[in-house]
Amino acid sequence: MTRHVEPLHNLLFSLDPNRSIIEKVMESHYHLNTATFSGEDNSSPKNTSWLRRCGVFGIRNILCRESWSYILTESGHLLEIHPDSNQAMTMTLQILNHLLEPSEKIIHMSAGHHFLLLLVQDMITQKTRVLAKYCNNQTSDPCFYYVQSVKCYEQQVISHEGGEKIVTTLFPMGKKWWYEICDFQNMEDWQVDEENIIFTSCANYSITFISNKGRIFASGSNTFGECAQPVVGISSMSQHQVLECRIEQLDHWKERPFFVRSVNGDHSIIALTRDHRVFYCGCLLGQDGSDLELLREFNPMGMDTDEYFVDIASCSFSTLILTNKNKLFLLETHTIIEWKPNVKIVTCRIFSTSQLFFIVVNDSKIFSYESSVKECNFVLNNQKSHHHSHLCITGGEIIVMYWKKLKEESKSIQNMHEKLSHSLSVDFLLDVTLCFNGAIH
Repeated sequence: MTRHVEPLHNLLFSLDPNRSIIEKVMESHYHLNTATFSGEDNSSPKNTSWLRRCGVFGIRNILCRESWSYILTESGHLLEIHPDSNQAMTMTLQILNHLLEPSEKIIHMSAGHHFLLLLVQDMITQKTRVLAKYCNNQTSDPCFYYVQSVKCYEQQVISHEGGEKIVTTLFPMGKKWWYEICDFQNMEDWQVDEENIIFTSCANYSITFISNKGRIFASGSNTFGECAQPVVGISSMSQHQVLECRIEQLDHWKERPFFVRSVNGDHSIIALTRDHRVFYCGCLLGQDGSDLELLREFNPMGMDTDEYFVDIASCSFSTLILTNKNKLFLLETHTIIEWKPNVKIVTCRIFSTSQLFFIVVNDSKIFSYESSVKECNFVLNNQKSHHHSHLCITGGEIIVMYWKKLKEESKSIQNMHEKLSHSLSVDFLLDVTLCFNGAIH
């Protein structure tokens, strides 16, 4: 039975009254592996009034993960939409001002099957913190079992049905918590005054972290080597500590890759480096189909001497890798995906759902890939008015296509952009690209 998605439609268009940010909203059908448009999109007077009273406006990022959807707003709020026990969609507003210092802002959001992460940065000191919460409402525990050390903060929320009253006991199992991840400060080689986490991504039950020094870390489930650590029987099913990922054939610190971005399948890490290399580990990614317990460099056949990798996207058990010459490689088979866009490519980026990939060309043409590349047969309405935006796609039980503004970057990201801009053809650090669930034809 498909859940009713109209409240999310109405919410999105209440946040976007001029209909300039939201491009398409579609409903996924898992078993049919298709998606359909959900009819007329109208802002809801009830939602609009409620959002206005709560001081909520604008859309920065949207993230859909399975049956949950998260919206970071221009006003600095986090909205959550999820099904209740009767399968009806409910909406809550997370109050974040008790978590953040006045000079801090959210610079990144990611989610796994079981948790949501917010990366916040102090705009004065450039220090960052990672905040996490469980996605579901069944866990009422002051422990976050995916890391070793946390600070706890009570969740404060406003429910759509509850007016504008802030509550901490809305949840059926008692109070819920935000967890600040503190493992990094306890590492012997962590550069306290200089090193900060600037990127996160999530597998089903594990987390990947990347620092401004280019180091990559992981914690959580390591059942299939998805934390790039040895799997040693039942004791390693969960790695309750953030550890730096192991890298294959790393003989000297000068050879250490400088990582800048990662994506995850259900049980894998795929990471992109500053010099355009790709490393991977996890479930069934060994050469003989075994689990790969350390990061291995991706070196496929068919690359030109002046060709390099610029973008990555992962579904549940497959990964696409894009080159500067717009070739698409499938990680699992090391093969090239045949596709002909029949248009001069200026920009090209890739996104993913649990079973399907999207290829966005020139922010105007959209292709899907499951077993072959197909052009999507719908027209974008807002393309001409978005010279300073990128088209982004996020999908769960619904799929949302929206325009993400290119303004507002942290200084750490700005500095990295300046260093990389001479060689990059894709602004990959501007995109919040995650593995989602859903499908479309």
